Parts: sequence; structure tokens; C-alpha cells
Amino acid sequence: MSNVCLQQSLRHLDRAFSNFFKGQARYPTFKKKQRKQSATYMANGFRWRDGKLWLAKHKDPLDIRWSRYFPAHQAVSR
Repeated sequence: MSNVCLQQSLRHLDRAFSNFFKGQARYPTFKKKQRKQSATYMANGFRWRDGKLWLAKHKDPLDIRWSRYFPAHQAVSR
């Protein structure tokens, strides 16, 4: 597993507690295993080649079943 995923998780947790102590949010709760699992990768932590998704530190591509079609050209919005 890439260390970026773990670092991003810690950043999210830090932001959640910061917002809690500022009074802007409730106390953070941990995700349960039965819920949808997710991971956050930076732009250099994955690549898309020949219709397959390759993640950092994985030797084989992921088998992905997309729920909808993605256009070839995407615009990044921030």
C-alpha cells in the first residue's frame, strides 16, 4: 500500500479534529468495515493506461467495473 493513502487519512483526521475543536463540526467518528471503503491517491500515485488502473506499489492493474461511462477528456475543477 502506498504511504500517500495513510498520510491522506491522517490529514483528514487532523482536519476533522481541528474543525471539532473550533466548534464547526461534531466529534469525528471512524468508518465501519461494513460501509463503503475508499482510499485517496495523489496524482502521481496512480496511472490510467490501456483502459486499466495502475496504483502505486501494485504490480498488477485493478479490475474495475465502472458504473457509468467517462468521457475521454475531463476537466479538473478545484
